[in-house]
Amino acid sequence: MRPLFKALLWMALILMLLIILVVVFGLVMADLAIRRGGPL
Repeated sequence: MRPLFKALLWMALILMLLIILVVVFGLVMADLAIRRGGPL
């Protein structure tokens, strides 16, 4: 496997993990906001 391809694969993997983390964090924050009854 070429080093460039490997690096791109790693970057895509890290990006995907970051996006998943952001989505989960957003959902948790929204859930807490809804439970508290306030907008934020």
